[in-house]
Amino acid sequence: MNIDLLRTLRLISETSLANQRQLSMQLNISLGKINRIVTELQEQQLIEAQVVPYHITTQGMELLKEYRVDSAIILAAGIGERIVPLSFDKPKALLRVKGERLIERLIEQLHEREIYDVTVVIGYMKEKMEYLSDKYGVKLIYNPQFDATNSVTSLSLASSQIRNTYIIPSDVYFTENIFSKYEFQSWIGAVNDPNKPTYWSIETGTNKRVTAIIGDSEATTVNTIYGPSYIAKEEARALSHYVQNDSRLSFKSGFFWENSIADHLKDFPIYANIFENSIIYEFDTFEQLREFDAAYQDDSQSRIISIICDVYNITPLEISDIQTLKKGMTNDSFLFTVRNKRFVFRMPGRGTDALINRKEEGDVYTQIDPLRIADSLYYFNPDTGYKISRFYDGAKPITYDDYPTAFGILRNLHTSNLHVDHEFVLSERIKFYKSLCDDADATYFEDFDEVSSIVEDVVTIIEAMNRPKVLAHIDPVIDNFIKIQDGTIKLIDWEYAAMADPYLDLAMHAIYSGFNQTQIDDITSIYLEEQPTDAQQHLVYGYVALGGFLWALWTLFKEAKGENFGTYGLEQYQYARTYGRKFLEFNRSEHEA
Repeated sequence: MNIDLLRTLRLISETSLANQRQLSMQLNISLGKINRIVTELQEQQLIEAQVVPYHITTQGMELLKEYRVDSAIILAAGIGERIVPLSFDKPKALLRVKGERLIERLIEQLHEREIYDVTVVIGYMKEKMEYLSDKYGVKLIYNPQFDATNSVTSLSLASSQIRNTYIIPSDVYFTENIFSKYEFQSWIGAVNDPNKPTYWSIETGTNKRVTAIIGDSEATTVNTIYGPSYIAKEEARALSHYVQNDSRLSFKSGFFWENSIADHLKDFPIYANIFENSIIYEFDTFEQLREFDAAYQDDSQSRIISIICDVYNITPLEISDIQTLKKGMTNDSFLFTVRNKRFVFRMPGRGTDALINRKEEGDVYTQIDPLRIADSLYYFNPDTGYKISRFYDGAKPITYDDYPTAFGILRNLHTSNLHVDHEFVLSERIKFYKSLCDDADATYFEDFDEVSSIVEDVVTIIEAMNRPKVLAHIDPVIDNFIKIQDGTIKLIDWEYAAMADPYLDLAMHAIYSGFNQTQIDDITSIYLEEQPTDAQQHLVYGYVALGGFLWALWTLFKEAKGENFGTYGLEQYQYARTYGRKFLEFNRSEHEA
């Protein structure tokens, strides 16, 4: 049946419009065409004849029931990284806009249309979302890969629920209820607004049928995919098949679910539903949210924004250009601007309170301040580990040519006679991380007992040497050396710094960089400014083994907590085994000699 006729019948069932002009305006259909549609509806006895306002008949209601919306799937698993720092406290779906939580408003709008079969796919901070099942009776499906996949994976987990179904991102806000009890064909929501953020766009043909889904760089239109979509029962099985297949492919697991139909549009009829720009909003950044909801201009509803305001004696409105930084191995960080200067806010990652003493980190920053070798610190809280430091615009990572200067910074640190009250004792750290792994029920390597024995022997020999202890960085990886615009090199991220053997810093740099034996020998020469003796070089090997074992344990613990570091733990473990053997063989040969 004609879609415009069905849309007109639906509108009559939902409202009490007095004349054809009102129908024409509401539906954006010409008055002449509305006149013909009304006549046809009356002739087919779908609306009452000669009655104004128009009334739908029993026969008309029976026709609409064939197009009843059965359910909705809300995709709410993602982290919402771009809306930092609000996403540090809660899932994006739970942000309040105009006094209402985004996802609660969506569910209530669905309920207003008598759509009660609602499934919510959750992931990030899933515990904060659990209450929805009790408050609204929704079904919850957990996506355990929420931090590594995209909506194609989330939808695949709920694909059995697709049948006459709305598919809705959880972070949209509709100024009016756009849902209906009845939908007549599959459609993708879109807006035509160059000012809204764009990621994927659609091109359309006859009757707005979607003919292409393309990336923005290739787009010839500004019909941007935005907000909800609807999948009719006729296309439900095909979509379920597409998303399940794509979610199994590693190179497609990061796709949006709409990408799954991009290669099937000839056989998959789906249409563009273009919304008015003033009806639908998505909030990718705190600044966009603040612009839409004036309440955020004075009350950020974020403890982190409040800290920044207190530090600089400003209002939330004076904070701008908030951008997430790449997630680190132990911390989450973001950039922000105040008074035309850029800063970094560091927030410790989950579980790091068991690994890092923030009071000790604060003591280190106090001690090294006179050396002027670190990033400038503006705020540090030893209880939470929150830190604000300077962001150096235009800074670059160091290259091999910078190594003499970079290792000169380490030498300067090691010979500075600075002292803190805590030590980085490898044997204690290894024992501590091993206990964390045991408590977390971590999965160990097959030859773990053998390598543990090697490590214990290395520890025994090195501790018997009674090596000097100096203030060491412990984590002087290449990413923690930055070269600022004036050519100065800074050493940042001092959270592990403590009293330790200076050679430990060389080993830690080597194992993070993935250096082979020749490269390890080279950096030892650069640091010493001369060729090392065999004993010096093999001492570095010993620390390479201990450092590798330590970070292998650290990775096992973090992965037991649900994080994923790829092959990093394997590589560190191999350092422990290979260089532990080298160190022990050298010491045996020295002893025999």
